[in-house]
Amino acid sequence: MPLQVRLRAAVEDFISEGAAPAERMIRDLVDCEHAYINTDHPQFIGGNRALSQVCSLASSMTSEAVCSDAHHATVALMLHQRC
Repeated sequence: MPLQVRLRAAVEDFISEGAAPAERMIRDLVDCEHAYINTDHPQFIGGNRALSQVCSLASSMTSEAVCSDAHHATVALMLHQRC
């Protein structure tokens, strides 16, 4: 068998063996990008603003609702423990 044919077969085998791991790595990178939360996006309100909005809504619905810093901390702690 000529050297050129053997070299071609060796290179094709080498590329074939690396294709599956490379494809898996690329899929994992794409999955990571899809899971990324862009906190700099203007529509991302963040945790503090979300809690403020919930408290504002609760206050407007009930005159007795009080949203103090202690309440914010308690809710934040509860949310953190769930995650």
